[in-house]
Amino acid sequence: MGSVVNLIGRGGQCFAEEILGWNRVTVRKGQTELRSGTTFENRFSARGRRRIEECLPHLLDDIRSIVEPSGQTDPTFRSTRIYSPLSADEVRLRLIAQRGYSDTELPCTRTLRNKLNDLGYQLRKVRKCLPLKKIPETDAIFKEVHQVNRKRLINNRLAQQILIRSLSRLPGNSASIASTVSAFGSSVNR
Repeated sequence: MGSVVNLIGRGGQCFAEEILGWNRVTVRKGQTELRSGTTFENRFSARGRRRIEECLPHLLDDIRSIVEPSGQTDPTFRSTRIYSPLSADEVRLRLIAQRGYSDTELPCTRTLRNKLNDLGYQLRKVRKCLPLKKIPETDAIFKEVHQVNRKRLINNRLAQQILIRSLSRLPGNSASIASTVSAFGSSVNR
């Protein structure tokens, strides 16, 4: 860039900016590199604000320790996300109260919400499982269950009657034995 602008001569920077769409600051930097013979590093990675994990290395562990006890998985098991009823504001207040952070050193609520999402927590109330919709086979299943229960009840009554008849043939107080067996049988049938 710098050599092209130098070839154009006076007004080359303006020409390169207007016609070629180059940034004038970048063109000046190129010309300075040509004159000095050294290249300048841009160091884009060193620009901007550092991540909060670099400033507060234990913050993510402290957030996990606060949210884990109240976190719940999806009740339908359709996702691996963990739902937490705690809001980002509540997490921030607990970090201050329980972990000893000061209000000025902690990031804002929006940043904490982003960190919670990065950790896999979704901040919302846990939705309860909904009952399954009635399928066409439901009536047939319950009909079969009722038939099995009815057969068991009939078999119990039949066994009770056989027992009463056999006990009534025994010598002794057969009326008291029969009443005891019938009382026991009625409690079994329920």
